[in-house]
Amino acid sequence: MGAAGRIGIVATALHAAPKPCECGWPLNAAQRRGYNWSTMSNAYGQANKSKRQGAVMLEFIVSFPLILMLILGAVQIAHIWLARVVVHYAAYCAARTALVSMDTEYMPAAQDAAEQILSWVHVGDVSGRTVPGWGNIPGSGGVHADTEVTISETPEWNVCAEVKYNFNLITPIMGPLMANRPAPEENLIPTETGDWGIPFPQLTLTETVYLPKPYRCTMPAEWP
Repeated sequence: MGAAGRIGIVATALHAAPKPCECGWPLNAAQRRGYNWSTMSNAYGQANKSKRQGAVMLEFIVSFPLILMLILGAVQIAHIWLARVVVHYAAYCAARTALVSMDTEYMPAAQDAAEQILSWVHVGDVSGRTVPGWGNIPGSGGVHADTEVTISETPEWNVCAEVKYNFNLITPIMGPLMANRPAPEENLIPTETGDWGIPFPQLTLTETVYLPKPYRCTMPAEWP
């Protein structure tokens, strides 16, 4: 084969070689050696990064409300448990006060003792009860409307004190879900501007304490 024949074969082969499409494929060996692979790798990495960011955002949107409710629920349950301990101690103080009071003084003395203890967990008006040597108890206003004390001597020679307290649930979202009654209008919480705000929902806590009574208080006229 002469030189002209060889030149014709080479020209035909070059003319028949595959050309890259718009997306860069297919590539022959020569084209692959000259192709900018870093550009394609960067574009592929950016696409995967965008997909990962979208997946993370979707997971956050789905899981955040559940996590938030779990956190608020734990806070509210701990607050309720603390209030139950205080209500039980208020019932004990009411019974202890009744032990050293006359029969006619049972109710007012026990009511006052229970309110004094419950003032520390009450959330109400700023002006409220005071403690000698301490001063005003913040937020203790309205504790009287939320406290009910019952004193009885059943069984005999025992003092039974039952305290029912409407505890304000201040945690958002979970508070209204756990409440069993709305707050009364006279126990609304004032705002910083002095206007009356929205009342907190409430949960009624009841505790009962029995204390033995080894003696009986009598008036001097009843002495033998």
